[in-house]
Amino acid sequence: IPTPVQKHSIPAVLNGSDVMVSAQTGSGKTAAFLVPIITAALNGKARAAQEGPAQPISIVLSPTRELCQQITVEARRLCFRTKMRVASVYGGVDAAPQLRQLAEGAEIVIATPGRLEDFLERGVLNMKEVKFLALDE
Repeated sequence: IPTPVQKHSIPAVLNGSDVMVSAQTGSGKTAAFLVPIITAALNGKARAAQEGPAQPISIVLSPTRELCQQITVEARRLCFRTKMRVASVYGGVDAAPQLRQLAEGAEIVIATPGRLEDFLERGVLNMKEVKFLALDE
């Protein structure tokens, strides 16, 4: 059963509208932005490029490593048993495993601003194919 925030935001995003949501913790905001992203990708409306730098269809920008990790867990849960790939990139840890995730391709990249900027500057990630941008908290 969708929460009120999901009931109102998911159809709007699927219809191509921009949405801004403010709701209390536990109201389902994360799923409210992940479900339409995943749905669009699974319906073939958007796919990540397979060659060259990582070209995700979605960037989820998070202010902290901890929130980035929480969103990644939820995204991977929602993508379970699909071919959707999720990469999580954030500072404070070795970049090598994150670079490997990106090299394998990812439709959804969940990132903190600093690490996203770093990877964009290095040329290992670009935003040419991004169709969805979610700013969380």
